Amino acid sequence: IAKIYTDTDLRLQFLYSSYTKRVFPSTGMVVRVEEKRLRERVAGKEIKVIGESEKFFQDFQKRSSPKSLEILESEIGRLLGVPPHTILVVPTLRLERFAPEDIQYHDEGKIFSLKETQGEYFEGLKSELADYLAVRVCIIGNRSLIYDNAYRIHELLKRHLTREKNDILSPQLAI
Repeated sequence: IAKIYTDTDLRLQFLYSSYTKRVFPSTGMVVRVEEKRLRERVAGKEIKVIGESEKFFQDFQKRSSPKSLEILESEIGRLLGVPPHTILVVPTLRLERFAPEDIQYHDEGKIFSLKETQGEYFEGLKSELADYLAVRVCIIGNRSLIYDNAYRIHELLKRHLTREKNDILSPQLAI
C-alpha cells in the first residue's frame, strides 16, 4: 500500500484516492446467458442486462488475458470519453470451478460412478453453470455512462472477440 501511496503515476494516485474515499466501481452493464438474464438483480439501479449465447462466454474466457482486458477497457474508455483506468471489465474467468466432476464410490463390493447412477444430479449442476456466467462492465464514476451506451459497448465486446480470434489464428497480422 505504501508503494501505491507514494507512486507518482496519476492513474495509481486516482485509484488509491478512490479506494480510500470508498468510491468503488459501479456496474452499468451485465452480459448474461440469454435464458438467465432475468436472474440479474438490478434493484432499481441503472444496470443494463444483455443476453448472449454460452458460446460468447466460452470465447470470452479464452480471450480474457489481463492484457486483452486492459485493451478492451481502453477502447470502452475512448468510446465513453473517460480515462481507461476508470473502466473495469469483469468476466467470469474460471468456468471449470463450476463444472461437475464424476465421483467414484464403493458399495457392496462394487465401484459405481455417481454420474452414471445419478445423471439428473449432474445435469442440474451443468445448468447451474449458466447462472454464474457474466461479463460486467463497471466504472469509477457515473454508472449511467455505461448504461446509456450499453448496446455500443456490447458491440465493442463482440468485435473484440472477433479481433482476438483473428489475432490468435494469424499472429503475424496483429500489429
